[in-house]
Amino acid sequence: MKRKSLLIIATLIMIIAACSPSVPEIIEDSAVETPEELAQTTEPLPDQRCKNIIYPLAKDNQWVYEMTYSGQREEIPPSKFAISVAGTSDSTAEVGILDYDTGIVTKSAVKCREGAIINFPFTELNMLIAEVEGSLNLEYVSGIFMPSKTDFDQQNWENSWETEYSASGVIQAEMEGEQMSAELDASSVTMDWQVAGTGVSVETKAGSFNDAVKIERTVSIEIESMQAEIEGTSMEFSTTLKIDSVLYFSPNIGLVKQEIENATARFFGVDFPVGVGGSVELLSYNLAE
Repeated sequence: MKRKSLLIIATLIMIIAACSPSVPEIIEDSAVETPEELAQTTEPLPDQRCKNIIYPLAKDNQWVYEMTYSGQREEIPPSKFAISVAGTSDSTAEVGILDYDTGIVTKSAVKCREGAIINFPFTELNMLIAEVEGSLNLEYVSGIFMPSKTDFDQQNWENSWETEYSASGVIQAEMEGEQMSAELDASSVTMDWQVAGTGVSVETKAGSFNDAVKIERTVSIEIESMQAEIEGTSMEFSTTLKIDSVLYFSPNIGLVKQEIENATARFFGVDFPVGVGGSVELLSYNLAE
């Protein structure tokens, strides 16, 4: 039983860390609306720039991405999503994220300060969760998502920084007839960033970019309560899931590519590799300015 228990618990960790374009429902800072409802917004925000050199959030800017998945589970087809800026002010940008698979648009208010992006929709969270039911609520806590050009210049483009979110909710799964779930109650989701290079060449389906900024990022998710019902015996434990990614941004254009390089889960005090991966690649973009 012990061997089977360890296998099923490790499998649950991989399920939570694996990649899926569909479920569970992920709620950001706003309600989910259809594309038709989003188009009926009657009062556009002022046409000013939330001026960030890495992610230019100007009104009507749009980026279309393809998300691919890999791992130890069965092959999952690629999915597409688009990010559009409905309007901006000096301190806020209204961003819509369209999931092409469902046709659902999620709207979020992105806060800016003197050219730095404070928060941003955690769009790739659905790369970390697979074939489970439930919902997660994400809330921004502290830090910045992307520094300003002034910040980058002052640090000679060798910056490191941190963003913290809070995640709450329950996700559930079934494996070999056994019931498993993970509960997050204001659990910490920390993003640690480090500039790893500038002037990098990147090839994407949207074209070639020869001036990309390479940024390494580690996402740490604290799961304080994970339960499993195994052969009639209830088990509960905690774990820390870490995902290392590399992201490439073209200045004044935005994210052009992202790849998951490594993922681990702390299991009874030991870090175990999690066999999952995925990438986000820019398919097309339209900049209003």
